[in-house]
Amino acid sequence: MGRERELAALQEQFRRLGSPDHPERAVLIEGVAGVGKSRLLQEFRYFCQLNGGGFFLSNCRPAGAGAGPGEPLSEVLRQALAGAGVDLGESGSDLVSLCAAAARYAGSELPDVRGRLDPAQLTLHLADTMLRFLEASGRDRPFVVAFDDVQWADGPTAEMLGYLARNALGGPFLVCLAYRREEVKGTASQALIDEFATEPAVRVPLESLTSTAVSTMVNSMLGQVEFPAEFLDRFTEDTGGNPFFAIELLRLHAQEGTLYRGAGGWQVNESAAQEPVRVPASVRELVERRVRALPRDALGVLEALAVLARRAHPELVADMLSASADAVA
Repeated sequence: MGRERELAALQEQFRRLGSPDHPERAVLIEGVAGVGKSRLLQEFRYFCQLNGGGFFLSNCRPAGAGAGPGEPLSEVLRQALAGAGVDLGESGSDLVSLCAAAARYAGSELPDVRGRLDPAQLTLHLADTMLRFLEASGRDRPFVVAFDDVQWADGPTAEMLGYLARNALGGPFLVCLAYRREEVKGTASQALIDEFATEPAVRVPLESLTSTAVSTMVNSMLGQVEFPAEFLDRFTEDTGGNPFFAIELLRLHAQEGTLYRGAGGWQVNESAAQEPVRVPASVRELVERRVRALPRDALGVLEALAVLARRAHPELVADMLSASADAVA
């Protein structure tokens, strides 16, 4: 996977759960789209489960995708209740109903506070109820509550995540937040992420894979010992070391015959490998979605770079746009 160091950092946090020398309140996994955050969480999940722990994971979804306020918390709480052996029976699936079941497990009752508290008070009340349940259910085994794509968290979700992470200190569970760092600015989750710039937290930044890691991934996926160095070097450059891009481009190469299975295994069609790279549809869709979300001034910089078709010094781009180099950088 090429993320051995990052996975080891997560594993160490799991091992230290519940110990008095565990000051970190949360783990933050940050990186650009496609760099491997979700895959790292899956690898971490396997480790926790194989070592007797629990792992409850939910994804935040962008606005307009049909998720209600606090839905990621509902999903994690539903998993955690099931993991604790709680039979929800006829209980509702909304966050308030799930918190009521969680309160009963922790030995208390959650009064019906809907309509009697303002939204901010209700959010805090539910977050505290969920915290008490997680503390109680963690007496039997340590576990991780993980949230992916936190850049899309709605306001109530971001507030509740902050409450859980701030109060998880020294407890039997770990809060793990994964997000696209370039998409956090101006979102409901920005204050949450900024808060942990000063709070005790473990940051796990995911950078592009090295050429060696990309080569290992390609060889592993195709079950081959090695490919020509020239092909692998160009493949790494074309994908920028982004695992998602690498997987999609590898699939396209196999479909179009740039890579083909010969008598001795996978081989490179040298003439096809010299052709300009065609961007896979899945990658194009992801890039287009990110471009549409850019502010107008950033789009201007992107258009200038597209004309240059290469890396460029900020001063050159600034001259093209009649802007300052600082603004471009």
